[in-house]
Amino acid sequence: MNIRNRVIVICLVAGLGLGGLWIYQTAGNLERNAHVVLYPDGTPVPESELAWVATLADALAREAGDPWLRERVDQAGVRGAYSTLHHEGAVRGVVFGVHLTTTPVFPITTPSGTYYVNRDGDLLLRPPNDFHVPQPFHEGLAAVGSISPDGVSGGPSFRYINENGDTAIPGPFASALPFSGGVAVASAVTGDGTVRYGAIDRAGAWLIEPKFNSLFEFSDGLAAAQIDNPDHSARIAGFIDPTGEFVVTLDKVQRMKSSHRGGLALVWRTEPPYYIFVDRGGNTVLTPDYDQVEPFHEGRAAVMAGDRWGFIDTEGNEAIPPQYPWLPPPFDNGMVALIQTPHWANTLARFKAEQFELEYEEGDVSAEDTVFKIVFTDEKGNVIDGD
Repeated sequence: MNIRNRVIVICLVAGLGLGGLWIYQTAGNLERNAHVVLYPDGTPVPESELAWVATLADALAREAGDPWLRERVDQAGVRGAYSTLHHEGAVRGVVFGVHLTTTPVFPITTPSGTYYVNRDGDLLLRPPNDFHVPQPFHEGLAAVGSISPDGVSGGPSFRYINENGDTAIPGPFASALPFSGGVAVASAVTGDGTVRYGAIDRAGAWLIEPKFNSLFEFSDGLAAAQIDNPDHSARIAGFIDPTGEFVVTLDKVQRMKSSHRGGLALVWRTEPPYYIFVDRGGNTVLTPDYDQVEPFHEGRAAVMAGDRWGFIDTEGNEAIPPQYPWLPPPFDNGMVALIQTPHWANTLARFKAEQFELEYEEGDVSAEDTVFKIVFTDEKGNVIDGD
């Protein structure tokens, strides 16, 4: 078994018990050829368009003494570093990456802490290290989540900070979305212990009481929502106005998946067609026939056929045919970062089979395609031996 013994990150996932130790597989190929960044038409983005990643990496290493991003540029080039910023949160199982948005100031989280930066590499703010779920600034406020004894319902406790890092809306909320038009969707734990969603103003007052099972951001005066029916029948699903009243209701909804983005909202249904995009009146516009469909961002929606991901455009045409093994992040500023190597779990399955003489049906995964290493830990997760 020709496994290259190079590790970029250690990720405590999918362990096998071996006596008093746990054995873990770690993966996350950061080689330069493992990543691609594409325009909406599927053509590659030149590295010159991503030069700001290297600028930010240098600034982070120099001004904050944190070389995390610099190391990734050295190992994987700017494409790999850009891709890592999007994907590594999923690999590590925690929020660990950067929110790349059209906003000028966004957070980047490394193993050493969180920083708010801009694309020029200026480090504008370093909040306390308990900010585990930072979000970008919108309208001068950013939602941040922290794990603390007063956490909401056993999870992060969210509040909003201003651009000085001071608490502007203390909450605590069980979740919090960015502000738009002076309104933000947030959630709270109700008296019966369930989490329900509503909307707040910039003072933190509830404009819409937290009563919805799910609620998405407002878009042009409407927000996708679901709520329990008072007669205990199927939930009411559709779109609400800023007063919290339904103005459009939909039938046979399993889950609302998004508010309108570019005029199209995604709905997951209980019967075929399972995924539909609807307009503001609730009329079906697209019925993409894929195993999984994600909402539109910048005119592109991720779709999965079999075990491969690609993108469709707003007409339902395949803009980028399904070929990538990871769920891609949304298009951001006219580009998307994709990982071309197969999912690490297949390599772990191969390892289990070979080490423990289990049957394993060979797929299209090559051990040479994936960075792989074994680490030994004690019961608390402390690494004992990585050789």
